[in-house]
Amino acid sequence: MEQPELSDRELEIIQYLLKGITAKEIADCLNISVCTVKTHLKNIREKLEAKNAAEIVAIYYRLGYSA
Repeated sequence: MEQPELSDRELEIIQYLLKGITAKEIADCLNISVCTVKTHLKNIREKLEAKNAAEIVAIYYRLGYSA
């Protein structure tokens, strides 16, 4: 898989996922709505061809990103 272009915000969201933080908690930390977080997660899943948050994290590391 070629490394997809993730936005700075998407990378920031993934950093929170790596810590096991929920969408609600991410929204609170970033002062955005839960709906916006879920939209970012949907976009990340599509770009990484992932089914869920755990797979996002696995693919993130497999592509050579680091925490």
